[in-house]
Amino acid sequence: MQRRWGPTGCRVEYGFCQAERRVEGRERLCEAPQPIRTGAMPTPLVKQQARWKAIAEESSLQDLPYKVETNDRGQILLSPHSNRHPRLKTHLFLLLQTHVPDRVVSVEYALATPKGIKDPDVVWMSSEREAKMRDTGDPASLAPEICIEAISSSNAAEETERKRGLYRDIGADEVWAVDENGRIRFFGTEELGASRIARACPPEGDGQ
Repeated sequence: MQRRWGPTGCRVEYGFCQAERRVEGRERLCEAPQPIRTGAMPTPLVKQQARWKAIAEESSLQDLPYKVETNDRGQILLSPHSNRHPRLKTHLFLLLQTHVPDRVVSVEYALATPKGIKDPDVVWMSSEREAKMRDTGDPASLAPEICIEAISSSNAAEETERKRGLYRDIGADEVWAVDENGRIRFFGTEELGASRIARACPPEGDGQ
């Protein structure tokens, strides 16, 4: 068992736990390193960040053809997706670059939430927000101004709704939900008719 010192100065021991793997609506289990902490107890988000660091260093989890996230217990969630899903993410990335230039746009940006590490498909942030996010650790526990989730058959609307609440809880001003046809729904404290930040982005997503 490996031992390292965590970000709070407490010792971290890495063993193994069972991690969830979602395949075609079912959950399967795979093994992944799990930090077991002794000493001072870190805050929940620091624990999530330390867990993610361990996952990122695990060679068997590199270059997986899945979206990798964790739940609130640190178990790994692997979400398969159709070939259309990455195409939709690329479309959203270009849409934001076209309509709201001079801001930072990124595809798949890991965020530490109270319910684990979540990975919105596309994010949009100002340089000021990005600087504040860096100060919260890696992954950031402060969300960008806009977090976008592309809904697919393996990423149900119910799950997207849960993530929407998590992104808002850690500071996202807006969360967009995009269906497989590229139609966008905008959410702040409630559903919006259009984005109040990226006002030029149409709900139809400019087509694909």
